[in-house]
Amino acid sequence: MHPATEIEEAIFETALSLDEPETRRAFLDQTFAGDPGGRNRMEDLLEAARGSVEFFLAAREQSSLVADEILDDVPVNPPPRPDAQGASPDEPGARIGRYRLIERIGEGACGVVYEAEQVEPVRRRVALKIIRLGMDTEGVIRRFQSERQTLALMDHPHIAHVLDAGATATGRPFFVMELVHGERITAYCDARQLDLPARLALFLDVCEAIQHAHQKGIIHRDIKPSNILVDEDSAVAAPKVIDFGIAKATRSCLADQPEFTARDQFLGTPAYMSPEQVDLGGGLDIDSRSDVYSLGVLLYELLSGHTPFNSDTLLNSGMVEMRRTILEDLPPLCSAFFAGLPPPARAAIARRRRLDPKRLAATLRGDLDWIVAMALEKDRNRRYQTVGALTMDLRRFLDCQPVTARPPSRLYLFSRFVRRNRVACLSTLAVVVSLAVGMGASVHMFVRERHALREQRRLTTLTEHMAAREQSLRMEAEQMRAEEQRLRQNAAARQAISQTAILWALARNDQLSEQFSRFPQEIIDPTPEEAILFQELGGWNAGCDRWHEALWCFKVSMERESPAELNSHLVNLNWPKSGPATLMACPVTVMTGSLADYDELRRTLLARFGQASWLIDVDHVLRASLLTPADPTLLAGLQPLAERLAAALESGDLPSTGEPVHWFPATLALFEYRRGNDDRGLTLATRVFNGSQRRPERDSLARCVAALVHLRQNDPATAARHIAAARKLVDHAYRFAGKRPNRPVDRKWFDWAITRILLAEAQTGATPAPLQPRAGRDHGQ
Repeated sequence: MHPATEIEEAIFETALSLDEPETRRAFLDQTFAGDPGGRNRMEDLLEAARGSVEFFLAAREQSSLVADEILDDVPVNPPPRPDAQGASPDEPGARIGRYRLIERIGEGACGVVYEAEQVEPVRRRVALKIIRLGMDTEGVIRRFQSERQTLALMDHPHIAHVLDAGATATGRPFFVMELVHGERITAYCDARQLDLPARLALFLDVCEAIQHAHQKGIIHRDIKPSNILVDEDSAVAAPKVIDFGIAKATRSCLADQPEFTARDQFLGTPAYMSPEQVDLGGGLDIDSRSDVYSLGVLLYELLSGHTPFNSDTLLNSGMVEMRRTILEDLPPLCSAFFAGLPPPARAAIARRRRLDPKRLAATLRGDLDWIVAMALEKDRNRRYQTVGALTMDLRRFLDCQPVTARPPSRLYLFSRFVRRNRVACLSTLAVVVSLAVGMGASVHMFVRERHALREQRRLTTLTEHMAAREQSLRMEAEQMRAEEQRLRQNAAARQAISQTAILWALARNDQLSEQFSRFPQEIIDPTPEEAILFQELGGWNAGCDRWHEALWCFKVSMERESPAELNSHLVNLNWPKSGPATLMACPVTVMTGSLADYDELRRTLLARFGQASWLIDVDHVLRASLLTPADPTLLAGLQPLAERLAAALESGDLPSTGEPVHWFPATLALFEYRRGNDDRGLTLATRVFNGSQRRPERDSLARCVAALVHLRQNDPATAARHIAAARKLVDHAYRFAGKRPNRPVDRKWFDWAITRILLAEAQTGATPAPLQPRAGRDHGQ
């Protein structure tokens, strides 16, 4: 609630409690001297309330003592009147000593705060607090001087400093404080979406300021967000504690100052007030632990976005219910309160703390819950005994160390429950005792019956256990027989592999083909040597157009393949052509029509060998990965490999391997086509089949890429010429291979398989069917 609103409500209730019209008129004359508009509004409110006196009887009872205290302070002589023009001596623009008033920035219970400019000896902006016009009674002046002395005692970077003091020409005292340009700490944190560590850092600064005040013997008694401003002018966020207007001195430094609080009146903001502040004792026994409670409420609001008890609900519930709530009701834990909010409210609060709702609830749960709960204990002996203890526990939390705060024991919670519900608990205890006595005999009989049932159950369980043991032995025997069968099959497979290795070493292709047809369907855990054999058999089958057999061989070899092959060249340039099974299996998988398996295989190839260092390896990995259209993710993974090839071509820094280097332009042409760069792809392809280093397998691949580019550019005539040229090269190679004993297609099956796949895509848009066996040469030759 705004301070001005609180003052108007206090004046309204005080005036309403005065029965004599003359007394009420004198009170209004003194209170609203120099403010005729405020007096008119108050008279209108009092006129409207005359027909509802019964409605305000409760308020009159609560405020009667306050009215007596205020009337005792009313001076006999009326306060000075405004001048003829209606201007008050402390209106903005007026001069008070060496200070020029600029604007009113706040009001307290007995004073008004202005932003002022000090004109000498230095020019600076300050906050000047002066007693309200008409409130300069002896008691109010004593309270005003007490607040000034309270602030003067303290010297802390997070407490507004007192700079000067004096009195106006009419004798009204004032003092000058440091001007704080800032906003409430809660609004500051929410506006900048500070996370929990940043909020706790600001809160720790506030705790240090309050601890400093306690060391000076001062209890603030009104800690709330509006009394803690975050200075916006400093480079680092610096909270400032202001308004010690209702502070209480606990040491001899202010012991001679009288206590101004009436016994049935409490000072402060209800939502932030400690139980001892609202107790019927009137706050006469309030110590520094009251500020610990208020700091706990502030910490609760900084963490969860709300106070434990809603201020409007407390004010609207009436004085008696408000006191009962603060004295008896236990507030929910921070995390429980946050979890009970509607989802939109939780999302908004979490967003202002840079967390999602689940993460914020998890962070509040645990140590922070218990730290706040200990600060909000109703019994101040169970609360943190000093602000320093609260500060140390928060620092332990931030340093991931154990905190001293612990959840209340069940015994303590039970005792609190019994205290609140004494009659109901006694009645319940009587019922429980009656039931216990009445059911004693029944429990005895039940125990005997249960013992008999337990013995019967033991015998039944023993019988079932023996049957289960028999079944377990039977299953173990079956498993042993299955293992024996598996070992026999594995031994037969090992024997077949050994015979195949001998035939392969002797180059007896006719017997090798027959032996291969008798291979077992599963090879169990092949050795590294067996994996190499199957890799070579895969190349042999691929050279014979036996694609399914070749794929099976490569799959067996891949079980032993490891990325450790990156330490050496992936591709063997000597005959027969070989490389990692994952690489060799790519065109074989497409030739068998297993496109889904190929897509997974080429991603595995990129993951295993995408960091190959030798440019020949880079060329083969690129070609093997681009046999069918690729998605953007795969193309992005291949991009670094293509850039390395292109850089090598441009710089001329090529490996001295001769023939394989001339594949680089054809491979780059295929890559540029796959990623949609048709012009670049066509340029590279033309460079291949129009160049001086022409080879049929490279020329046919470049022709296929050129045909695919022209088809995408709606030029079927040119595409058809390139398709025909590529088809002629493929047919000639296979016819030529059937007449040569060294079978060059077997040696270059990998290159020709890629060409055939792309030729099929250019001709029909589909993957090719395996070619028929070549005339004059069977698979075993």
